[in-house]
Amino acid sequence: MMRKLAMGFLLVLASCSEPAPPPPPANAIEPGTIDYFDITQNKLFGSGCNFVADGGGMGAILMALEAEAVLKLNGKLVKIAADKASKPLKQGSWTRYADPAYILALTSVDDGKGKVNGVVEMLTAQMTLSDGAGKALFTAKGQAQCKPM
Repeated sequence: MMRKLAMGFLLVLASCSEPAPPPPPANAIEPGTIDYFDITQNKLFGSGCNFVADGGGMGAILMALEAEAVLKLNGKLVKIAADKASKPLKQGSWTRYADPAYILALTSVDDGKGKVNGVVEMLTAQMTLSDGAGKALFTAKGQAQCKPM
């Protein structure tokens, strides 16, 4: 009997401890994959970085180019102007793109130390898309493949 009371007391104490931290917020939106048709029909060529989110398959969800970043939101391509006052990333891409509706950040997680294979540079990166007021809508870590396109 005493053992049952002690176990019950321990359970009550355990339930009084600090609650578990809340899970991270879910992404409010999910960018779609930019496919070959999107690239050719919209003439998305030039040097820059393609970003592929971890666990998201092999398709790029972002093309960070010299003049703009391109995402697919709700099945439509969205272009966000480059913030050329931001830090350059690789191959003519930038770490920040912004317009009144969206702010996009693409940053190297490994401080720019990546793998180089010919003209292709691979970086571990993080992408964050926020609304114009700065509220995060989507964030993901993954790989940025920077090359002439």
